[in-house]
Amino acid sequence: VYSKGHLTQINQLCADHRIYHINDEAYEYFCYDGIEHFSPAALENASEHTISLYSTSKSFALANWRIGYMLIPKHLFKPVRKIQDTNVIWPPVISQFAAVECLKLGRDYCLEKRRGIEIAREHFINQLKTLPTISYPELAGAFYAFLQIPDVGMEDMEIVKYLVQNHRVAVIPGMAFGISDRRCLRVSYGALEPDKAVEGIDRLIEGLKELLTNHP
Repeated sequence: VYSKGHLTQINQLCADHRIYHINDEAYEYFCYDGIEHFSPAALENASEHTISLYSTSKSFALANWRIGYMLIPKHLFKPVRKIQDTNVIWPPVISQFAAVECLKLGRDYCLEKRRGIEIAREHFINQLKTLPTISYPELAGAFYAFLQIPDVGMEDMEIVKYLVQNHRVAVIPGMAFGISDRRCLRVSYGALEPDKAVEGIDRLIEGLKELLTNHP
């Protein structure tokens, strides 16, 4: 999670060089341990060069409904409409109505539902502590973990296949995100009910322990 200080510096750098600051705020409701989400669009004199992107797929769990929205400087409204007019693929009307109703529910609804993700996150963090040779960035936001795996005699795609075939849990290899110089796995724990997420986490940890034990 980028801090207010870092985002302020980036926004000022963009202003100084007369470029747009495009900020992905899809996970605005998913910050933990007292960390507060901050939007650079809220900065003084930022409105003319700051674009904020939001996704109901993340904040309201409307995955596959393919709808989001953005806040843009007023002078970009007409150019953006030109782009929209030439696009042939747009969210169905029903998705747009669903998104409007979600926005009416607002922040409180999201924070209430976030508790289930927090349960899975806390369990995941505690389980990862039992695997000290696996490193990962702090899980301060969203609902993903990016694990760096020590040498277990397999590349990341082989590890993925092993976990699916032997422990019935699926993760994404780091190679899918352009990581080729080390073994990494990307794990998501946000799309399931807490009990199912915990079960999946336990299967993952069991599989990783097995790999580490067989290849110390």
